[in-house]
Amino acid sequence: FILGNPPYISEVRRQSERFKGVKDQISAYYQPKMDLCDAFLAWAIQHLSTNGQLVYVLPEYWTQRASSANLRASLWECGHIREFWALQDSRLFKNAPGHHSSFLIWQKTDSVQHVVSGEDPPPTTLGMLGPGEKKLEVSQLQELTFTLDQQSGKLLYGHSLEMALLQRLSALPPLLAKHEIQQGIVIPQGRLKKSERHRLPLSLQASLPEDAGIFLLDASEVRRLQLNDEERRLLKPYYQPAGFQPFSGFGRRPPDFEIIYGDLQNRKAIEQQPAIFPNLRFHLERFQSVMTSDFAPYGLHRARQAIWFEDERKILCPRQVDAPAFAVISVPAYVNEGFYSIRPATLDSDFVCAILNSRLAWFWFYKQKRKGHRLQIDKEVLAVFPKPFSVTVDQHQQLTELARSLSNPGTPIPQQKEQWEQLNRQVYQLYG
Repeated sequence: FILGNPPYISEVRRQSERFKGVKDQISAYYQPKMDLCDAFLAWAIQHLSTNGQLVYVLPEYWTQRASSANLRASLWECGHIREFWALQDSRLFKNAPGHHSSFLIWQKTDSVQHVVSGEDPPPTTLGMLGPGEKKLEVSQLQELTFTLDQQSGKLLYGHSLEMALLQRLSALPPLLAKHEIQQGIVIPQGRLKKSERHRLPLSLQASLPEDAGIFLLDASEVRRLQLNDEERRLLKPYYQPAGFQPFSGFGRRPPDFEIIYGDLQNRKAIEQQPAIFPNLRFHLERFQSVMTSDFAPYGLHRARQAIWFEDERKILCPRQVDAPAFAVISVPAYVNEGFYSIRPATLDSDFVCAILNSRLAWFWFYKQKRKGHRLQIDKEVLAVFPKPFSVTVDQHQQLTELARSLSNPGTPIPQQKEQWEQLNRQVYQLYG
């Protein structure tokens, strides 16, 4: 037996020193950006004798993280999982917020089986109950079927019927192409953080409010800057993820901030034309000592083409949600890396929203990637979401109309519930 609670430290989090010497010892399993707990799993595989068992406490993400793909393939080929417990939001370590633990019992053996005892908290019956309709009880035991997805390298698990459905869906071509999906803006210094304040000159610290805007400005900050027309043109409406709803998105609320949109063109203009942009230059240069952007002080760290935020038929969706929340946003809306923007080239945006907001989509997303009970809808997941078998003209029209009706916040609640049920039934039919 090998028992352990290995350290959970990712190589990308400024911890490269800890990985010195590790790579050579586990060269057959090593992948860039791997976690140190993966190294402990690799050592266990190497040192266990046949029929030996490892019992580890692990972060739940080891079943899904791309940097653990080689390791999962080896676990799959060299033995079998005897028991697996995903604790999700049941905190094993109370002083580690955001950490989601799992228990793994794995046996090294020549005889491999992939149906085990374990615990998987999502609702049963092929996910038909939908998110939030059944609470996890730690005592619930289920017989789980595991499969190693050959395309993504993820270790997927669930009831045998759930896994059969997943395999059927995985065989379908993708609904969206990768070039139709883009992550939002990366803004390390949107507003001044308390931890960064000490890096500013003392005179500036004394004159600034606690949460001063840098690239993200509220209405009063915009007024105080007294921007000219050319400078005002570089400010764009910016929205935060809080309160974003399926179909209706941000609703009728105004933008949370205005963002100084320092993309390649704009940052060069600010830099090269000081007489035209004097107020923006003065404002941004004050914060240069706290900026970590590759394009400081005038540029955002990772800007995107404006069309991803200006397109009238774009779909926005938050990355981490309890349930899918996709909405067609017709007005300009700039968002950060907590969102994805989708611009379908051939499909109707409302039709795509209808599918991606459905219960069947929730089931798919839940099985693909999550943090605790929350879905993690990343590009890698969106890019393999399955396309329906076939769609009739009537089905397309009905789903499109349902999506547009549900986008109206004024629709009465009883009518909304009935429309949601209609939508879910029709999406199930699309996938046979």
